[in-house]
Amino acid sequence: MTANISNQIGGFVPKLGASIDTFFVAAWWWRYRRHRAERRLAKALERYGEQSIAARRATEKFRDLEFAVTFWRPARRPVQQVVRDAVASGVPIDALRFAVTSHAFGMDGACVVLRCSYALAIVSAALSLVVLGESVVAFVISFFVPGHIVMKSGLLLAVAGLDLMMWRAWMLWWIQPRKVIKQWRAVLERSCRRVRQVTPARLHASKP
Repeated sequence: MTANISNQIGGFVPKLGASIDTFFVAAWWWRYRRHRAERRLAKALERYGEQSIAARRATEKFRDLEFAVTFWRPARRPVQQVVRDAVASGVPIDALRFAVTSHAFGMDGACVVLRCSYALAIVSAALSLVVLGESVVAFVISFFVPGHIVMKSGLLLAVAGLDLMMWRAWMLWWIQPRKVIKQWRAVLERSCRRVRQVTPARLHASKP
């Protein structure tokens, strides 16, 4: 009995965390925009044909939003190429979502670079202390506020919910991206180099 309850709680917590993550990244918004882009693409294909400029632009827009739905935010084309290369190299999509959402991939001219600064680690540590301190203070204040036990319980639940949201936001934009970069750094940097080498070659080949 106890084991079943523990298993249910253990399965519920990750699902709750994932739901909060999708709320923060506005996943519904990207799905809605992808749906609209898909309708525009269908209309362009029906009206102008596959080889038309309108259809090509609609296709590119749809692909950009398809990327945003999969990886939780849009990105420039070179970054998309790096991310897809990383997926092909074995990096999990869940891990890349954290990297893309936190802007871990940046542009240096026409090249994609992996950002991993010491300032990020310092800010992350500072935020962890802020979240922990706020949680302790809020719980102490809630506990000593005069009032009925029902009101105190409601206040504690509200504080716990707020702390959970803050914690997941901190995990989403600071902790998880640093873990992903630390674990997959070599693969991600190799993908950046591959895209850097292939893109100029394609541009050169496309010139008349």
